[in-house]
Amino acid sequence: MNTKIVYAAGIVILMIGIIFYFLNSGLFSSEDSSSSSLDNSNNSANIVNTSSSILSPSASPSSQPTSNIERSNYQNLTVSGKSIDIAPINNVSTVQVVLDVHNPNNGAAILETLSYGVYFDNVRLASADIGVKPEGFVDSLDSVYTIIGNQTITLRDKQPLTEDGISLFNPNGTLIQNSNSNISTTQITPNSYIINGTFSTTLNRGSNSQFTEIPFSVQIPLK
Repeated sequence: MNTKIVYAAGIVILMIGIIFYFLNSGLFSSEDSSSSSLDNSNNSANIVNTSSSILSPSASPSSQPTSNIERSNYQNLTVSGKSIDIAPINNVSTVQVVLDVHNPNNGAAILETLSYGVYFDNVRLASADIGVKPEGFVDSLDSVYTIIGNQTITLRDKQPLTEDGISLFNPNGTLIQNSNSNISTTQITPNSYIINGTFSTTLNRGSNSQFTEIPFSVQIPLK
């Protein structure tokens, strides 16, 4: 009887010792710590990924390609006719042309050349080029016309009357009513001159300059 009690007590003591052994070995705490460290590592990875996405060049506003700002608000210069006179100069019938060129922009514009032809009843009376296109950086700005924003410049030119024009106008610029010229192509005599031509401007002078050539046409009443 006493022997059974002794065996039972020994078994109980052995079980208690086993329990204390596992508790002291830290097996359960290591599992908890490993799981917590795994969670921490995952959280750290998430934090790194989030921060890297924030600092990524692709997400940075400064890395976005800036749009090339074009001068969409730039308006072309406008040409208007002011007067045309035919008068003798040094015994030569001469066409005197006066044109206005307006810059509708706020900034200054550069007018390089203006080519024109004066016509009456489809007959060319005169033609010429005003200004000289500069070549490179060595040419002076004296060869071009700088027009301040919202300002107008006046161009004046004189050219000898063509032989066809002489058959239509006398030296004082009066239309010859009984002219025998067959140059005219219309049956009704027009009451105005027509000036057709082109003018050229440069938006940005230098190596990146943009050359633009624009046509124009104006009418000036016959005096």
